[in-house]
Amino acid sequence: MLEKQAAFFKVLADPKRIAILRLLKERPWFGQELAEKLDISPPTVSYHMGFLQQTGAVSFVRTDNRFYYSLNISRLIEPLRQFIGGFEEE
Repeated sequence: MLEKQAAFFKVLADPKRIAILRLLKERPWFGQELAEKLDISPPTVSYHMGFLQQTGAVSFVRTDNRFYYSLNISRLIEPLRQFIGGFEEE
């Protein structure tokens, strides 16, 4: 459990990934749109998405040659709740 939590927070420890999550909270985005909005390259978006997908917080649908990314908020919130729950008094 501790290793899984550490890995989750390690993924979230990157400012670009946090920015991506905040944008995805607004609406689903195509990879190219994210790249333009964040002033990074599309391959860099893909790189960060690989990590975010490992947590399950981000999913995608491929349409033709474009990836349409969306946020799975429950998969983002649940690990945070579990972490906080470990500090709550019974």
